[in-house]
Amino acid sequence: MDKDKQIQKIEKLSLKKLSEDSNLAKRGLRDLGIWPKVQTLLKEIEKQYFAHNYQACLDLCNELLSTEPHSFPIITFKGLSLTRMENHKDAIMCFDQLLEEKPDFEIALSNKGFCLLKLEKHHEAIIILKKALSIFPDNPVTLSNLGYCCESIRDYEGAIKVYERALSLDPENIYTLHDLGYAYDDIGQYEKALEMYDRVLYLNPNFLTAIFNKGRTYEKIGKYSDAIDYYIKILSIDPNNIMAKRDIDRCKLLIGKK
Repeated sequence: MDKDKQIQKIEKLSLKKLSEDSNLAKRGLRDLGIWPKVQTLLKEIEKQYFAHNYQACLDLCNELLSTEPHSFPIITFKGLSLTRMENHKDAIMCFDQLLEEKPDFEIALSNKGFCLLKLEKHHEAIIILKKALSIFPDNPVTLSNLGYCCESIRDYEGAIKVYERALSLDPENIYTLHDLGYAYDDIGQYEKALEMYDRVLYLNPNFLTAIFNKGRTYEKIGKYSDAIDYYIKILSIDPNNIMAKRDIDRCKLLIGKK
């Protein structure tokens, strides 16, 4: 499944719970009389968000927040839009505001953890992502993000365990499969790494990162001709890839030294 589609599928489930909880949806409104107006705006905000029109969604959120600065669902969509626009610091401020009101709000926890990951604050991210998983343990997106953080701090066994859990829920997620392969490569389990890259490339033959890393893994086990084949494949997709050209030259030199 495409990564964005997977994220949106999970978000739709979580946001549905938010909209169905009338007390939570109305939380923060100073004037409950404007709730019908908020409902109408929320439908348009949600429409723009799931159409990937994040700036339009953000503009609508800011418009309403100018008069109702504590509207819980509007702050939620603002934080989500900022996250997708890669404004992670401002997104975290939104999620912190939500978590002050509702400390077990899984959407805020999961997305705050992701933002901390993107800011390379991996230890902090792990704490927040684990909190999110204590509420929604079967969220494959959160699990995958936790695995990435574990791998980033060299907790490879922890990363592999989490990735495998994520894949039990979403076995065809090419990003999780790739990251699991990378974790296996990091601990020298090259055959397992190659197996994961093969699964990725079966699902998406043109996934350049998996092609590149499979070539690198072949290099590590001394299969330079196989490595060259994969670097050539990169050039067939991206003819100007300087790194692939250099890798081919390096492997040719290594073959010559045998």
